[in-house]
This record gives sequence, structure tokens and C-alpha cells, in this order.
Amino acid sequence: MRSRNDALDAMTNNYVSWTRKNKAAAKIMNNIIPKSTALRVDPSKPPSFYSSYKAAYNDIVNKKSVVKEFKSAQARTAWVENFNKNHEEAKTTKAKNMKDPDPQDLVAYDALRKQYNAMGKEGQQFYRQMRNFFEDTYDEILPALRARLEATISDPKTRASAFEKLSEILMKESGIIKPYFPLMRKGKHRLQYSFLNEEGQPEIAVEYYQNRRQLDKAFKVAESVSAVGTKPEYTRADQVMKFKSVPSSSFVYEILKTMEASKPDFKDPAKYDEAVQSVVDLALDAMPERSFMQGFRRRKDVRGYIGDNYANQNR
Repeated sequence: MRSRNDALDAMTNNYVSWTRKNKAAAKIMNNIIPKSTALRVDPSKPPSFYSSYKAAYNDIVNKKSVVKEFKSAQARTAWVENFNKNHEEAKTTKAKNMKDPDPQDLVAYDALRKQYNAMGKEGQQFYRQMRNFFEDTYDEILPALRARLEATISDPKTRASAFEKLSEILMKESGIIKPYFPLMRKGKHRLQYSFLNEEGQPEIAVEYYQNRRQLDKAFKVAESVSAVGTKPEYTRADQVMKFKSVPSSSFVYEILKTMEASKPDFKDPAKYDEAVQSVVDLALDAMPERSFMQGFRRRKDVRGYIGDNYANQNR
């Protein structure tokens, strides 16, 4: 059985070959990938999906996120209450309501569906194949988070409490993302900066770049959008982030406070920082639109989502 990396390599090679022969359709794909994740609208689904009331939970044992559809808000509420009353923490997370039906989602669906149809059957197949692959990756985040906590927190009660709190943070910030594409560039240079979110509160953005030229260009843009009194910071990707500069209103700060309960388990402060960084990395993977989409919206000439990455890495 091929490993996940082998499957990704095969998919990447096939996709790049397709983009070279179908440049117009590939351009559409590079538009649909980030938009469908940011808007949480999947053009491959039937339109009825965006008229239903939905709830979701994570099946930790089988590493799958499960979405349930309902005809009314009342039916959904009754199901969620019953599920959460009987769920087993070792097997699933609590169920949460997903976004209510929104007429704007159907408007977005219609626009994305036209583009989706314009890619042709082969392009549509690539979209679904990539979506399925990365949603499987996304579904492994919470089980991976639990495994990392088991490796770093010795006390079972502290560990269970940390997992519950971290799960709640991720669900509060992003819920379960459908469809999910990793909208970030993996590189050896990490840029972090604070910006003001939609509520006017400081939030943290984390972006990765392949080389110094890309980083320097992004750094200048980050300086212009950083919250007042803050400056962008650079670290290598193999180093721990500069957590002291994380704004107290950000979701990363909530993660740091949650992880403090495990600090007595570490004799070496550096090992503690590494453990915290590994948890933060998983959290950032779980909410691409919270951090990485900031870069996409503000820096349209330097996109970092997976569609561009496939083409660029194989030229």
C-alpha cells in the first residue's frame, strides 16, 4: 500500500501534467481552490447541501469529520443535544452547529459551480481528488493533537482538560471546514505579524516562504498592515515562534494559556517550547482562513495555496 507521501507525489505529478496541457482550466482551478475553502462552499456538491441545517463532530477513532444534515434548526438542536449527552470523549468530540443556511452561500455556489463546470470532467475530477486527499489530512489534526498531548503531558486529567479546551478553541475559531485545502506555502522562512481582525481586535498571521526574496517582499507588505505598535517578525521554520509577541486576543494566545498547565512536566524550557510549537502548528493547519488567507487577500501577487505550489514546485 502506498504511503500518503507517495499518493501525494503521484497526484501532484498528474496534476502538473494536466495544468501544462489545460492552462485555461488550471487558471480556474487556482481560483476555485482558495475561494471554496475561504467561503466554505464546495461547487461539486448539490445545491441542496447549502439549504440544509448542519451539525458536525470529529470521529477521533476513525479520523473522520462527520457532517449531519437536517431540514430545520429545531431538528438539528435536538440531535446535537442528544449526541453530546451520550458521546464518549475517547471516541468523538462534541457535536457543534455548522453555519446556518445563508442566501449568500447559494450566490457563491452558483458562481463557483459555473467555474467548476468550465474546467471539464478531468479538471472536476482533480478538484474532487485533491479535496478528498486534503480533507483526510484535515481529519487527522485532532487525533494528532491528542497524540502530541499524550506525549507531552503526563497527568491524564490535565491532558484530557487540555485536549477538551484546545478542541473547543479550534471549533470556536473555525468549526469543521468543508471543503478543506491547505492554503499555505510550506517553506523554511516563517513570517508572523499582528493585524486587526473584523472585530478590530489584534490577531496573529503566520506565513511561510521558500526563499528570502519572497520573504523580503512579504515583510514589507506585512509592515504596512501590522497593528499599531507592532512589527513583523521573522524566524526560520525549524525554530520556535516568538510567542511573547502574540496578542492576548488571538487564538494562539488561548492555546499558549491552555498549554501552561503542562509546563511542570518539562525540566527543559526549550523542550516545553518545542511541544507548544507542535501544538500551535496543528492549530494553524486546522484554520487556514484565519492566518494564511490574510496573506492571500492582501498579497494577491504572492499566493501560497496548494494549487500554485503544485505548479511552481514542478517547473
